[in-house]
Amino acid sequence: MHQARYYRFFDILIEFKYVNFSDAGLTGEVARKLPWDDLVILTPVQNAWVDGEKQVKAYRKALNEKYPDLNIKRFVVVALGFERLCWLEVI
Repeated sequence: MHQARYYRFFDILIEFKYVNFSDAGLTGEVARKLPWDDLVILTPVQNAWVDGEKQVKAYRKALNEKYPDLNIKRFVVVALGFERLCWLEVI
């Protein structure tokens, strides 16, 4: 049984991915100084985003089947070590 919603809020779905510095060929010091544009084009970060995007889409489908009135905003957040985060809204 679904409970009625009186306000149109977004439901948030976040998939977190982790990339090791060694996989990215970087150190923490280099990662901290890396510009965003250079960070998001790293192959391990791109691979994590692709994997995360697939998972988020599958989760959304399952959630919408069970709870059709959800208004889900989907994001993939990739951590490069514990130094940097980058994110992407999945449309």
